Amino acid sequence: MWVLKKRSFTLLLLIALVQISLVNAFDTVDVSPGKYDYKLGEGFPNEDIVKLNYPNSTILTNSTGELLFNVTLTTYNYTSEEDTDSIRKSISIYIPPEFTINNGVESVWTSYTNDYRPSSISLFNAFSNDPIAPNWSILSVSDLNITKSDEDVKNRVFVENKTQYIRIFNVTSPEVAGRYFFKIFINLRGRTYSIGSNNFPTIVVSAALNPSYVSGTIRYGDLGKPDLYGKPLDSTVHPDGIVLLPEGYGGKIYAEGTTAEGKKIQAQAYFNSTAGKYTLYGLAAATYNITVHAAGYYPKNFWYAVNVAPDQGVEHLDFYMNEGVNVTGTVFSKCQFEKTPWGYAYNLTGFQVRRVIKIDVTDINENIVASSPLKLFDKTLLIFRPRDTLDPTSDNYNFSIKREVLFDGHIPQDYANYTSGLPPGDYYAKAHVAKHVQFEPTIVHFGNNTRDNHVIFDLHRTSHFKITVHFQNEPGQNAAPTTIGGYLYLEVLDATGAVVGFNVSKVPIGSSGFTMQVEGIDIWNRLMSDQGKRTAWVYSFDRGLLPGTYKINALFMNRTMDFIVLNSLIIGSPELRAVYPTTAEPLTSAFSARTLELTNRETPLYFQLMIIEASIGESCDSAVELSFAIVLGGGFDITIYSVDWQTPSIPKAWEHIGSEIRIDILNSKNYLIDTIYAAQPSIGKSVSISTFGEILWEDGTNFFGRALGLKSDSYILRIYTLGYLQESDPPTMIHVNFGALSDTPIYLYRGSKIDLILKFKTEQNFATIDNKLLYARPINNIDATPVRVEVFDEFGEFVAANMTYVPRNTADVQVTIYGFNNYYGNPRLLWTNFYDTTDGGRRLNSGLDVGKYQVRASIPGYYQHGFITAEINSANLRVVQVIGSLERLGYLSGNVTWANWLRTRQRQPLSWTSITAYQGSSEVFTYSLDGFYEAWLTAGTYDFGVYHPGLGTQHLTYGLHVSWGSCSYINFYMPSEIIPYEEESIPEYGNTSIIPIMTLIFFLVMILTWRFKLSKTRALQKDKMSLSSAH
Repeated sequence: MWVLKKRSFTLLLLIALVQISLVNAFDTVDVSPGKYDYKLGEGFPNEDIVKLNYPNSTILTNSTGELLFNVTLTTYNYTSEEDTDSIRKSISIYIPPEFTINNGVESVWTSYTNDYRPSSISLFNAFSNDPIAPNWSILSVSDLNITKSDEDVKNRVFVENKTQYIRIFNVTSPEVAGRYFFKIFINLRGRTYSIGSNNFPTIVVSAALNPSYVSGTIRYGDLGKPDLYGKPLDSTVHPDGIVLLPEGYGGKIYAEGTTAEGKKIQAQAYFNSTAGKYTLYGLAAATYNITVHAAGYYPKNFWYAVNVAPDQGVEHLDFYMNEGVNVTGTVFSKCQFEKTPWGYAYNLTGFQVRRVIKIDVTDINENIVASSPLKLFDKTLLIFRPRDTLDPTSDNYNFSIKREVLFDGHIPQDYANYTSGLPPGDYYAKAHVAKHVQFEPTIVHFGNNTRDNHVIFDLHRTSHFKITVHFQNEPGQNAAPTTIGGYLYLEVLDATGAVVGFNVSKVPIGSSGFTMQVEGIDIWNRLMSDQGKRTAWVYSFDRGLLPGTYKINALFMNRTMDFIVLNSLIIGSPELRAVYPTTAEPLTSAFSARTLELTNRETPLYFQLMIIEASIGESCDSAVELSFAIVLGGGFDITIYSVDWQTPSIPKAWEHIGSEIRIDILNSKNYLIDTIYAAQPSIGKSVSISTFGEILWEDGTNFFGRALGLKSDSYILRIYTLGYLQESDPPTMIHVNFGALSDTPIYLYRGSKIDLILKFKTEQNFATIDNKLLYARPINNIDATPVRVEVFDEFGEFVAANMTYVPRNTADVQVTIYGFNNYYGNPRLLWTNFYDTTDGGRRLNSGLDVGKYQVRASIPGYYQHGFITAEINSANLRVVQVIGSLERLGYLSGNVTWANWLRTRQRQPLSWTSITAYQGSSEVFTYSLDGFYEAWLTAGTYDFGVYHPGLGTQHLTYGLHVSWGSCSYINFYMPSEIIPYEEESIPEYGNTSIIPIMTLIFFLVMILTWRFKLSKTRALQKDKMSLSSAH
């Protein structure tokens, strides 16, 4: 008997040790709904386990709900190096474009942070040639310090293997059914790593609650190659080296059907080059027409309609694909109809580099349908390089375009690639090379039985402008050496105002003039950043200058010119350019607002004061020379003082050392034309700032930033910094002339501050806060509770805010509000009475003036009864202290299930069911995720409404009583009506919830100990009896 018990105890110990060791060695992410849809690699390629269980996590098409990402990060560094005790990471979640996130980043909450600055939380659309997921939404949470033991959420320090949460509210599901996945990438030390496509979380979007699926294999179908006929489209190397679908490429299956009621249904699936297998998930009972795409194969419609019944699996529906057409050709370089080598181009550093050639295949309406690809040169740095470059000594180039159709991120793999081919028909072939032009597009014809067609055409080398720019300090003076370095940008505009040529070069200090050639457009060699090159690749193309008359503009700026160039190429006409801020969607989707300030053309160091036009002819490779002068802009040198409100004012030391000082420059038309940034100094009571880039402290310490120039005009200066106010009547004005610096003092007045003390209550009694309790489940795995405080003036304007954290077991917290301090967000939006979010919009730094204010605090799981009033009745009143309290909300949770009579006849979890708790005219609603829901309620008596788009609405007059600080649960069952059951109210008292568990453990230990002693006693007695018998 003892041996059995000992083995059982050993087994229990082993199980415990295994459970302790089962921590993640790698970063993992799960999504809910999606628990029963599994990871992307689960059961691949047949996905049998997914087919059996996916309806348990299904959400319906075109419905509204929420997505919850469970993120577990580790100190794993994605290299062969040994892991360190801590590592800084950022996580990016790529969300398919079929999902709509309403309200943008304001719909995003995370337990990682409550700071909504773009460098902390960002949500934007990937560019159309993004190497990972073109046109998908990218949700990033950045600057996370992951450690093995330390924890400090206030400073963004998190212990590895503790799950944190990213929740997205107000999500609209795709209109197209299918199994979607979310790509997860980790950024560390400037490099980007996938967690592995097998580990990507998935979710099935269904057109019906009893969905069906269709699966099969995509096969080769050309009868001309009988040895390959029927083979799966995959990366297998067949005899003669033939690969039907090279590694990295993929395909798409699209189904469109009509139900018996006439409802239109769409579904899609993608496959990669591993096995050619596909599964169309989420199909409603309907008759479907199916179209298949694959890279290098023309789209093909299945020859008969497919009927699908409810909850049916249709297996082995295979499709046979025919190769698409292959557009091949030879492009010759010609100079006056004579062959000439392509020659070299030069990059920004002056090195010789190969020219790039881009081939576009267009339809007869000149819409691009295929194009030379960019190849992913470095996956971790996400660097693209053009596939096609030219041998400088050659006079021709052979090309082939076959698989480069429909670049897509839905292929089940890490990176995006092509998914289709070209059907027979008529096309144009166009080639683009810097300093060359193609006078007419070349037509390419493919009959029904034609697969290859080789075309030959010429590109003609063009002439160029050779432009010398002279630098003047004042209009009409001789050229003078520059005292500030920068970049000279020359652009050539045609009669429509489109930029058809540009060049950029760095101009060293001390230059009186500078000469550059403009040969046309050379995207890859004249832009600096990889992001800029990829963006321009989509919106423009390399070319030379056709004969004609052009307008020439010059800009000389003390910064990179990439954004100026991109703005010019994307917007085109100068009249259409948004000077400040830039509003072109391709730019706003790729760059932050702060970065886009660099697209401003209004404040170059030197100004072009006259219109320059010049003509270019048909001669080959000849230069049209011209020169003109540009004039040094004016500027200002201001001294900003920190002073009090006394009369006369007394200079005071700066109160918020290091806080940003922002100076907005507005012209006489009251248009914002540029911004200068500095910081409150640690020494002295003033700081001097020059538009020529110098920042000077009182002790002589100086710093240098971006320099700019101003036209002759009168300017308004508006200054923003934490804790200070600038008199606005009259506004601070300064007059500027070309080539000269104006100076003026500016006084900033110290504002007041509000000291807010917040006390915490549970069940209307003062108590400590503890985010480890059940009511705070979404923030159980951090060491403190986030606090957001907002201040509104008597007109309801949002005027100040602050954020902090309150540690566990704390009875109160003090928050000091000076104004805005690099704060990002509008007044908070509260979801389910728990999650507070903002829109991430930048607030100008500020101080608090005299006035009456209303203060609101947001703490997850707590409720504030009305606003707290704070009044500053004198400018010399430095501090106002106010006290308020917050009551812990009641916590409600439970499960929502339904009976799927066509499938298991058992209760199954329902996702995206809306649960609304009503109390009088107020209501709180939430959504179920994989069947589980939770909400936070004020004290009162509640009735419920439950809605699911596939089951309708049910109202339940139940009268659940919720008290402050209580925990309740109600489960809802939805067949044709809603039946609540297992309702219970559990009030919590501090940490007393652990007492029953500890008591149970104590008694179990006592029982096991007693049984062990009893067994041992019996064994000893037996031994004694055996010894007695032996004697």
